[in-house]
Parts: sequence; C-alpha cells; structure tokens
Amino acid sequence: MPLSVVALKNHLATCENPYYAHTEWSATVEYEKLVDIMATGRTTLSKPDIRGCIELFIEEIAKLVADGKYVKTPLGSFYLCASGKFDSPDEAFTPGTGATAHEVRLHFRADKPLESQILLSADIERSERFDRNAPLVFGSQSVKTDADMKASVGDFIRVVGQRLKFDKANEAEGLFFVNGTEHRAAQYAEVMPGLIIAQVPPGIAAGTYNLVVRSRQGGKELHEGRHAQLFTIE
Repeated sequence: MPLSVVALKNHLATCENPYYAHTEWSATVEYEKLVDIMATGRTTLSKPDIRGCIELFIEEIAKLVADGKYVKTPLGSFYLCASGKFDSPDEAFTPGTGATAHEVRLHFRADKPLESQILLSADIERSERFDRNAPLVFGSQSVKTDADMKASVGDFIRVVGQRLKFDKANEAEGLFFVNGTEHRAAQYAEVMPGLIIAQVPPGIAAGTYNLVVRSRQGGKELHEGRHAQLFTIE
C-alpha cells in the first residue's frame, strides 16, 4: 500500500494557508517482522544470524558514537551533537543542568544516494481523512406530512443521523439551510445525538437547499455534516 497524504486543518493564527500536508503510513513493520522479511530475501543467513548481525551492528555503532566518532553506514551517518550557550569561553559544559540549555543529542543523516533511491521509488497517494467528529445526516422528514426531504416554510422537520447534538445557544452551531446564502433554524423542539426537530425558518425563500448540521462536539473546532440530497422548501 502507498504512503497516504491528507490535508489537515491548520489552527495556527500566523499560518497563510488553511490546511497543511499530513502523512499516514500504510503499516508499521516491527523488528521481528523485518527479520522475517530479510530471511526470505537474497541471503543464506538464518533468522538468528540476521538478528545477531543487526544487534552487533547496533552495539558497535553505539560504542563508536559514544566515543565521539562520526560513524558512516550504508543507511546514513550517526553522530552526537552538542547545543547550548556559554557566558564565558571557559564555562563548563553541563548537559541537563542550569539555565544554559546544554545538551547532547544523537543525530542521523540519511545517506543521500539511498534517500534518492527511496524517494524515486516511493508510492504516494492523495487521500482524504474521515472526520470522526463530523455530524452524519441520514435524512429528514416533515413532522406535518412525513414527506422525505421536503417541507413548507415554518413547518417543523425531523433530521435523523449520528453525532447531531450541538449547543443551541451558539449561533455558529445548529441546523442550516444553505444554497449560496445560509439560514439557521431558530427554533428547536429536540436536539439529540440521533435526532433534531427544528422549524424551517420563517421568511426563507422557496427552493432547494443543502441541509447542514454544524457542531463543535465539545471541542473548539467546528465540524460540519450535510445530506447528499437537496432539501426542498415549498
């Protein structure tokens, strides 16, 4: 399966773009699974042999890097890097103490030819993430006539679905009739996770509208769900 790239909402006020790219991996390959895969590859080594080679590889790299070496491997280079600040040239370097932010961290720099090879052969797909907090609108009926996806101005309608509950006092949330302009239902007889009973706004023009439910679901972000079929106001 390919590497999945989705667009997520950016909540940073300083960001110029409303969405940012986010990657989702097709699977996680654990160490033992990697050994299994390697054992079926172009090798005469057994699983214990492969496991022993990998563990020796890690042990020796750890020793060399801890000894201050810059270690190059076919995967890339491992090295330690210090950071922090000094008030004087002869001040002691004290990682993990004081206000100078002294620390030593392990770094890895990928081998450039290997990186290029992986990037050239990478299988990537553009995906969409399902919003698990978004309301789901299954349909609507007129309370007065039981007609599906149809009602008159001022009539009450039943909207059924999932995650429909919202805060009636918040004008950003609620049941909306949308067709270029937006009209929020102002009166609600019932607001539950699976059912909304609301009045078609008085004064709204006859026509077809998207039936939209918006809710924050107890969080800060506003989530939206809408029925695929247009709702008719007579």
